[in-house]
Amino acid sequence: MKMQAVNSVVEELHKNASESFLTLSELVSDSSGDQKLIDAIKKLYKLSQAYPFPERWLRSLAEEFSNPLPAAESNWGKTIKEYAE
Repeated sequence: MKMQAVNSVVEELHKNASESFLTLSELVSDSSGDQKLIDAIKKLYKLSQAYPFPERWLRSLAEEFSNPLPAAESNWGKTIKEYAE
């Protein structure tokens, strides 16, 4: 049932073809199809279930990327900078 749900959602997102979804699909998928995207969705879902409030945790992740801070000051930017140094 999970696989059917993920496939249905990905199919619907392709039909609506928002710019943000198309960008995500291009970044994650490859020429063989959407399997890598589907696997990432399933992995993210499984990981979210380890938290007492999975939806809240997922929203907090999204907020990290919508934060107006310069990239070097974001949590992700700091991690990348530390790794590069």
